[in-house]
Amino acid sequence: MGGRKRSRCEKTENSSDHLFYISYPKPILQTKTKAYKTPSQRNRLSGHERIKLQRFPFTCSSVENLDLLYIVEPGTMWQEMTSYKSFVLGGMKYYRDDFVFVANEQTVKCRKLTNESETTRDGQEWIARILEVRASDETHVYARVHWMYRPDDLPPGTSDGTKKIQGRQSYHEANELILSNHMDVIDVMSVSGPAKVKEWVEIEGEERKEDLFCRQAYDWRHSRLSDLPGTS
Repeated sequence: MGGRKRSRCEKTENSSDHLFYISYPKPILQTKTKAYKTPSQRNRLSGHERIKLQRFPFTCSSVENLDLLYIVEPGTMWQEMTSYKSFVLGGMKYYRDDFVFVANEQTVKCRKLTNESETTRDGQEWIARILEVRASDETHVYARVHWMYRPDDLPPGTSDGTKKIQGRQSYHEANELILSNHMDVIDVMSVSGPAKVKEWVEIEGEERKEDLFCRQAYDWRHSRLSDLPGTS
């Protein structure tokens, strides 16, 4: 993933070429509220109400605080769209919590050069987990996702225990992925197919040679990896 996806930022994503983007507010203390009468007071309250909490779904993570407060911007446009449990693309139905392959500029170029209608699964496509689906109509459908990182995507300075690393390590296997808390909003037209990804606890050794699997989590905000299962 690395520089090919949106770059890491403390407060927001680079939104110059995306209709929707994610911002990350600071935690808000829970206080008693009263009825606000002026527009400015109501706007302040509605801004707080737009802040959502995304729980991190990975069960094997040893890294704490992977849950994130977030806001999808532009907030009004996002909230006005209808929320759905699934969407249909190319005759295939995709649900929340499904893993999907996502096309990008590199895979589109490869298709044009080879005249192939589908990209071969050679590590060029991105992989994401669907968290939320919203649409204004059948041609404007969007998904909020968690990105899966390939080991090669780990940026310089990533904390791996007491070490600082970059990219694939000797313990990473060929079909290994890393589930991150890096969120994004994508147009579902960029989805190129379903991806089968299993957690480490679901598969045995021989199956790992064939299936995409994950056993580590990546904290995108602080660039740190969780421990390998059984080593913490």
